[in-house]
Amino acid sequence: MKLAGKVALVTGATGSFGRAIARTLKQAGARVMLADLPAENNDSVTALLGELGAGASYVRLDVRAEKEWSVAVARCLSEFGQLNVLVNNAGISGGIDAGGDSIEAWDELMDVNAKGAFLGIRATCDALSRHGGSIVNISSVSALHGQPKSSHMGYHASKAAVHIMTKAAALRYAPAVRVNSVHPGIMPVMKTSKFEPAARANALAQVPLGREGRAEDVANAVLFLASEDACYITGAELLVDGGLMAG
Repeated sequence: MKLAGKVALVTGATGSFGRAIARTLKQAGARVMLADLPAENNDSVTALLGELGAGASYVRLDVRAEKEWSVAVARCLSEFGQLNVLVNNAGISGGIDAGGDSIEAWDELMDVNAKGAFLGIRATCDALSRHGGSIVNISSVSALHGQPKSSHMGYHASKAAVHIMTKAAALRYAPAVRVNSVHPGIMPVMKTSKFEPAARANALAQVPLGREGRAEDVANAVLFLASEDACYITGAELLVDGGLMAG
């Protein structure tokens, strides 16, 4: 198995991407620390832990809080003895609509999406470097192009920050730690946002592979970058967009 003997910390673990990533890494042999800030009802955490079985654990993590990152890393080391992979998956859309461009929305997007990834990189780099590690940051195609009438400027800015931060971190922490980003395109999760239906339909019509992506598509990209199959890849962005950005 590609990640046999490895330990992965996955943030935003109870979201659609997070669940798929956790399952995929676990199936590849990793022990997985699920990190999230769930709602009052923790059924999603309990269900995922039950599904993953032995070798999976959970830690509460608000990615905006530096002290909680320290606790999460310490839990990985105390329970599993090491940390080899960080998946900075936690993120918010901020309400993807033109009316969401408030200062409050901007601050929240930058805090969760950009600052959260920054704190994660900083908190884990020492532990990751001990055994040769990998960081995979979940960005977006929104980091690479604008989307008229469909998207919050703050979301674009926060995901673009993750994109360029990935490259800066790859240079800083090489050769001990590889750092790459995954850029999902049009995904089912967008149906639950305030994405304008006409804009979504127009975007889907431009996808060369003719369909929206799946959470599993993102998870498989994460697995590749986390594994030794990608041992000579760092500072790169991997598009999981059905060819959308090719044109």
